[in-house]
Amino acid sequence: MNNKFSSSRLANILKWCIIFIIIFGIVCLSVSRLSKASLYGIFNIFTVEFDDASMRNLNENSQDYLLLENISQKESELIKTSLKIFFVQTSKNEDIISRHACSIEAAARLHPNGLIFVLMRSKYIHLKKGSYLHLRSYNNIHFTHFDEQEIYRGTSLIKLNKTKRTQFIHYFAISHMSDFIRTTLLYKYGGIYFDLDIIPLKNFQIFSNAVGLETDNGVNVAVLAFERQHLVLDLQMEKQLESIENKFNALCWNCLGPLALTQVLRNVCDQHRLRIHEKDKCLEIDIHPSYVFYPISYQVCC
Repeated sequence: MNNKFSSSRLANILKWCIIFIIIFGIVCLSVSRLSKASLYGIFNIFTVEFDDASMRNLNENSQDYLLLENISQKESELIKTSLKIFFVQTSKNEDIISRHACSIEAAARLHPNGLIFVLMRSKYIHLKKGSYLHLRSYNNIHFTHFDEQEIYRGTSLIKLNKTKRTQFIHYFAISHMSDFIRTTLLYKYGGIYFDLDIIPLKNFQIFSNAVGLETDNGVNVAVLAFERQHLVLDLQMEKQLESIENKFNALCWNCLGPLALTQVLRNVCDQHRLRIHEKDKCLEIDIHPSYVFYPISYQVCC
C-alpha cells in the first residue's frame, strides 16, 4: 500500500515538474523574442493612466515647475519653419532624463538652423530635475505640451475622439499613443521625427520622405522624414484606424507603427518585398537600408 502511495506521489511530483519546465521554457522563449519596449508596452496596458493630473503638482510648488505652451500655440511657426525636428515624450514624466537629453542635444547641435520641438504629455516641466536647465541653453530647442485629443484635429485620427472605443484607446500602451502622435505631427507639419533613444550622428536635412528598413522586409518608425500632408502618412492613419476598429491586439506593441507603415509601403510601392532607393515607384518615398538609420538593431541594444 505504501509503495503504491509513494509511486503515485512520485508520479504527481514528476507531472508538475514537467508542467513547470514547459511553462518556464515558454516564458523564456517569449522574453527572448521580445524587446524591453515590448514588455514595457504590455505592462503599461494595465498601468498607464492617461488622465492628466499634472496641474495639481504645479500649483503645490510652482517655483519648481514651468508651465509649458501647448503645441497648438506654435501652429504658424510650425508651418512656416522649413526644418523641424520632433521628439515626443508620451509618458507622464515631468523631466527629461540624461539619456534622452543626449538625443535632443545632438539634434540641436547638428541642426543649428532648425527648430527642435520636444513634446511632453505633462503640462509642465520640472526645473530642478533632469536635464531641462542644460537643454534650455540651446535657442533652437522648444519644450511644448500636447493634448492627445486636440492634436489629432486636422487629420483622420480625429475619429479616435469620436468613436465609442475612445475610452479604451486611452489605456493602450504608451507605444501606441506614440505611433498616433508621430504620424499626426509629420502629416500636419512635416519634418523629421526621432525617438528619444535615437542619437543622430549627422545632419538629417538631406533626407526628405525617407524611412529606413529595420529588417529585410520591414521598416522601423524610430526615424522618419516626411513632407507635410504626404499621402503615405494619410494612408498609415487609415491603417491605424482600421486596426482599432477591427479586433485590435493590444499586446502587439508595433502594429500601429512599423507594421502599419510597412503594409502601406508594400501597397503603394506594389512590392511584396520592399526595395531600397526606388522613389519613382513609391510616391517619392526613399527607403534606406538599415545601416543608414539603424546601424545597431533595437534587439541588440535593448
